[in-house]
Amino acid sequence: MAIGFALANSILIKAPRGSIIIDTTESIDSAEKILEAFSKTVDVGEIKAIIYTHNHADHVMGAEAFLRNSSKNVEIWAHEMLIDQMERYLVTSDTIFRRAIRQFGILLPKPYHINSGIGPEVRIDATFGYIPPNRLLKRDESDEIIAGLRVKLVHIPGETPDQIGVWVEEWKAFFCADDFYRSFPNLYAIRGTPSRDVMKWAKSLDKIRALRPKYLIPSHTKPIVGEEEIYNLLTKYRDAIQLVHDQTVRWMNKDMHPDDIARRVKLTASLKTDWLTEYYGSVFWSSKAVYAHYIGWFDGDISNLDPLTRDERSERIIQLAGGAYYANLAARKALVNDLRWALELSTHVLNVHPTDTEAKSIRLEALKAFAARQTSANSRNYYLTTALEQAGLIDTHIPKQRQISAVNSMKPATLFNLFRFKFNIEECGHLTDIAEFYFPDYKEYIYVQIRNGVILVENSKEKQNHLTVNLTVKVTWEKFREFVLEQSSPIVTWMKGDLTVDEGLFKLRNFMNCFEKSKTS
Repeated sequence: MAIGFALANSILIKAPRGSIIIDTTESIDSAEKILEAFSKTVDVGEIKAIIYTHNHADHVMGAEAFLRNSSKNVEIWAHEMLIDQMERYLVTSDTIFRRAIRQFGILLPKPYHINSGIGPEVRIDATFGYIPPNRLLKRDESDEIIAGLRVKLVHIPGETPDQIGVWVEEWKAFFCADDFYRSFPNLYAIRGTPSRDVMKWAKSLDKIRALRPKYLIPSHTKPIVGEEEIYNLLTKYRDAIQLVHDQTVRWMNKDMHPDDIARRVKLTASLKTDWLTEYYGSVFWSSKAVYAHYIGWFDGDISNLDPLTRDERSERIIQLAGGAYYANLAARKALVNDLRWALELSTHVLNVHPTDTEAKSIRLEALKAFAARQTSANSRNYYLTTALEQAGLIDTHIPKQRQISAVNSMKPATLFNLFRFKFNIEECGHLTDIAEFYFPDYKEYIYVQIRNGVILVENSKEKQNHLTVNLTVKVTWEKFREFVLEQSSPIVTWMKGDLTVDEGLFKLRNFMNCFEKSKTS
């Protein structure tokens, strides 16, 4: 088992007919170091299978490194939902990337970055080597023989809906993915995740408890040995999850505001163990996530049904204070014993006066003071990264090279579907157009329709003659990706004869200008 090489662990199982890898970490670089370390410890032999426990990048992106010297018929196992879950990430990838930079402290200088919560660090310059699964778990559990070893693959939704665990009954060993680790669980991730069904998580832990494993091997932090200890730890872990859920629902049904509920919900003394210390997840955030899971964004306060915008509220608060000068005086005073108000008030000033140096100074001090008080690495990293962003010392946008790597790994339909979220409706919402893109190297047509302010994308192996097309483009997929990444010019490509546009380059330019470009660092 490799711990400390990456954010997640990677696990090697020596099976009768070869090796099995459970989880591959977030990059080829980390996976290569792990494979080298494994090889110095055991005879790795041929890797016959990889098991992805779930879709998160720190579990799937290093696969290529493990398979370079293996045969082509390697089994790659995952839950059937994994691919859809990964594609869902692409929808919000721009903002999720920036927020993940903050949560994991990826850009924090070494003196400030202690760790990334449940692992040492996440590297921003990671190289990706994800390989899609070719074996899918489609049931609640399935008995399989993998590399000659009899295992049971078990669906254990928790941190993600597609999560699977591995039970080796012969060894009384359960590989529990991210359903258990040495911290209060991350029932909500501040980088931005869909609401996690926390009671499904608790029930997954019940599944594991029922097996009475002697060895519990998580994909983060160290394994645990001992049937009774494991059973007792799992019991407290699942009870902590249920407590947060049930007590949140209790107060929710009394029409209490989610902020007040989150302050009220606490673990009992019996649950305050080292295994449930809030190093990674937070009871406070988790309670808010449970509320949102059941009720959504509206907190029931009628004044929040059609509220002022953020900037409008900030402007009025500053007016009540007597102006920015007096708001800053109050914020500076609050730094002594009311950090929340100092941070909020200085933020209000900056929303209206973005260059106010005194408000910037106060907010910076508040952020650093908040960071110093945190137990959770996630919140500490987020406060410190936000402080450095405000100071102009770091840029959390996706690096250009990482964008290039991502785009180059996409198929035409995947990339064009992302255009939907880049459509500039203010400039092009009045248009009614259909564009046909033909990629001869893929032998695939992509049709992009602008209609009623939305983008519709259809891919086909055949030309759709029934459509009234306003723009007809023929180019290789490689060249088109270069256009998107601004690595080459359509004009130069057209002059070389590698691009055909029936309606002319001006029409293509106008069409592509309807889609915003992602900002990179």
